[in-house]
Amino acid sequence: MSEVSEQFLPTIKHNPGIFIFKWPNGIEVTVSRMRSDHGDVYGEVVFRSNDKHLHQTKLNFLAARYPTEIANFMERNSGGEFWVTLLKQLAFHVLRIYREGDPVVRLSSSSGLEKVEYLLYPILPLGHPTVIFGEGGVGKSTLALLMSLMVDLALDVEALGGITPSKRVNGLYLDYETNERDIAWKLRGLSKGLNLPETTLLYRRSALPLTEDAPRLHEIILERDIGFLVIDSAGVACGGDLNSAEPVNNMFATLRQMGITSLVLAHTSKEERRVKTPYGSVFFMYQPRSVWELRRVQDISKGEMNLALVHRKANVSALCDPLALNLKFQDNSIMVTSLDINEMPEMSSFLPLEERMTNALSNGLMTEQELANELDITMGEVSGIMRRLLAQGRVRKFTLGWGLA
Repeated sequence: MSEVSEQFLPTIKHNPGIFIFKWPNGIEVTVSRMRSDHGDVYGEVVFRSNDKHLHQTKLNFLAARYPTEIANFMERNSGGEFWVTLLKQLAFHVLRIYREGDPVVRLSSSSGLEKVEYLLYPILPLGHPTVIFGEGGVGKSTLALLMSLMVDLALDVEALGGITPSKRVNGLYLDYETNERDIAWKLRGLSKGLNLPETTLLYRRSALPLTEDAPRLHEIILERDIGFLVIDSAGVACGGDLNSAEPVNNMFATLRQMGITSLVLAHTSKEERRVKTPYGSVFFMYQPRSVWELRRVQDISKGEMNLALVHRKANVSALCDPLALNLKFQDNSIMVTSLDINEMPEMSSFLPLEERMTNALSNGLMTEQELANELDITMGEVSGIMRRLLAQGRVRKFTLGWGLA
C-alpha cells in the first residue's frame, strides 16, 4: 500500500447515516449507524484494503485520543504510516456532512422548473412515496411486482396503458408478509405472462420495523444503487399501532431520508364510507404525495378478475383518471391486461363525477333529482357540478331537465 500525503483526498459516497470512503491506495472505510450522545458523535467503522477485511470497531469522532489510538492499532496490525492522516480526513468529512444536513437554497419564481417528474407516470412521482391500498387478495403485491419489473427493466407494458418508466433504476422489494418462494412464484408468473426471458429482481425478507432496519437499508441502497423501494406492507413496516400518528410518521420520515421513489402497500379501512381510505392513521393519506386505491370490481371466473386503480389523493398533480386492469392466473402465468374503463359499466362509479354525469346525460334529458338518484350523490353535489358544466358550455338547461350542449 502506498503512502498518502496531507493533500490526498478520498472519494466519498453517502446517504443519511452511512458513508463510504475510498482512497486510491485501496483503503476503503465504511461508517454507519451514526448517533449523537451528550455532544459526542459515534459511528460503527469497518476498514478494508482491496476488499480484504482489516478491522471493525465503534469510534467516537470527537474523542481526544482519536485518531492516534486507532492509528497505532492499524499500523501494528496492517502496516503503513498513513493512518493518522487518513483518520483525520475521515473524521473531518464525517462530522461535516453529518452536521450540515441539506443546504439552504433561495427559490425564485423565475426559475425554469420542469413539470413534475415521474418514475412511472401517473402512478409513481419521482423521489416521493406513493401508497396503494386495497382489500386482501385484490392483487396489490402482483401490481407492485409488475411495476418493479417495469422500472428495473425499463419495460413498456401494455397492461398499464403502454406507459414507460422515465428511466431504468434498480428496485428492491421488501417483503414483510410472505417469503422468497411466494414472491419468486409471482415473479415467474408475471415473466411468463409478459413473455419475458429469465428475469431477476432484488428481494429482501423483512421483519424489523423500517425505522429500526434503516441503518442496514441505507447501506443496501448505497451499495446496490437502489432507486425504487417497495414496502409490502405497511402493517409490520410501521412497527406500532397503525392508528397512532407516531409510527406512521416515523416510517415516512425514514423513507424521506432515503430520498428515493417508494411504493407502500396498505390495507383498506374497515369504516363504512363511499370513498375508502387506507387502514390506520390519517397520515397514510397526508404523508405520501400520491395515494391510489386498488379495488376488485368483477370476478370473471376462477383466477380472473377486473380491477380498478383509483387515484384518491395527489400533492404533485391533479387527480388522474382511474386505470382498469384484468388480472388472470392461468397455467403458472400471470397476465395483466389494460381495459377501457369507459366501456365497462361496472367501473363507471370510479370515473370523475363530471364524466359520470355527462355519460348519464348522453342517454337523454334528466332532472337534477334523477341525476342524484342515478349517481347516488346529493342534490347539492348535482347542482354544483351542473353549474361548472354549464360554465364550460358542456350542458344546457331545457324545460324537461338538463341535457348535453
